[in-house]
Parts: sequence; C-alpha cells; structure tokens
Amino acid sequence: MSNYVAAEGELSRLESSVRLANASTAPTELARLVNEELHAQGLDPAVIRAQIAARQEAEAAASRARIFAAAKQFLGSHPEFVRSE
Repeated sequence: MSNYVAAEGELSRLESSVRLANASTAPTELARLVNEELHAQGLDPAVIRAQIAARQEAEAAASRARIFAAAKQFLGSHPEFVRSE
C-alpha cells in the first residue's frame, strides 16, 4: 500500500509541476511522463492502475450490496410497496 501512496503522491507532484504547450496532446504526454517517473522509482504503472480499478470495482460492488440490502429491509418493513402479481 505504501507503493500506491508514494505513486499517488508522485503523480500529484508531477501533474502540478508539468505545464504542456499543446493541449491536444497534453493527456498523452502527461501519462508518458508519469509512466517514466513511476518506472524510474521501480513502480509498475499498469499494476497500480489495475489495483485502482480492482479497488473501485470492489467498492462499487459493496455499495450495490448495501443498497440492495437496505431495499430488501425496507420492502420487508413496508409490504404496501411490494408488487402484487
């Protein structure tokens, strides 16, 4: 986790210190610079991005589970909202 924190801090530092002239290529150029800097520090940007995506998906799944649990509890307490077929 400390590698992630270090990478995130370095990304913020790079983004705040780099000014690119061409706005149309800025995102690509910035991504290249960040990747080079992370590689220089011994970090793999692809692994970091995969970890971020996995964490976001896990958080979204947990959020969906909480929402469905709350809805089930609500419908159990309020049968008037349950569809009758």
